[in-house]
Amino acid sequence: MNRGKYPKIGETYEIILSTYCDEGQPNAAPMGIKFLRKNRVFIKLFKGTLTLNNILKRRCAIANVTSDPFLFYKTIFKEKNHLSLNYFSRSKIIDAPYLRSANGYILMTLATCKHKRSYVETEFHIKRMNLKKTRSDIYSRGAHAVIETIIHSTRIKEFSAKGKTKKTNNLIQLVNHYKELIQRVSPDSDYEKIINEIQNRINKWKNEKSIR
Repeated sequence: MNRGKYPKIGETYEIILSTYCDEGQPNAAPMGIKFLRKNRVFIKLFKGTLTLNNILKRRCAIANVTSDPFLFYKTIFKEKNHLSLNYFSRSKIIDAPYLRSANGYILMTLATCKHKRSYVETEFHIKRMNLKKTRSDIYSRGAHAVIETIIHSTRIKEFSAKGKTKKTNNLIQLVNHYKELIQRVSPDSDYEKIINEIQNRINKWKNEKSIR
């Protein structure tokens, strides 16, 4: 049932979590997932998000395992990069979709919820895990830098909306560092196009909240 190397207990991994909305439309969003023990994982979900609403109603989700920076980008900025139904397939085991191009899948059912002020601490039971064996690609620092930038951008948006200037500016400095890295190791690439678009978004958020 399980193939590939099992994730380490206690470590957090970046995945793309996919769920179904009320009307049956697939939804996907990047986030961190922490392995508590062999068949149990922890995910922190913010209140008001579509992902949390879907999980509370259908009580299941699929963690899509991928290192594709473009897939992370498309699923985090959906208003510009809407994923068509062709990206998804319906699971035959749980009521959730999976991304066809992912390298592996973790099918999960909701076990517990602990409501906090602005988020919900959830634990999932792993019903099935399939980590495919992937080809060995040449390591690209540009791809790594883009994924880190995408992850940081979600926090920048959150912190800027709450007026947390110091935390926002610290993350912006990291994004600037990753842009310099991409320009050095992957010039004139799609990685550079993505980080430029993200920086444009960050500047818009800064102007909206007058962050200095």
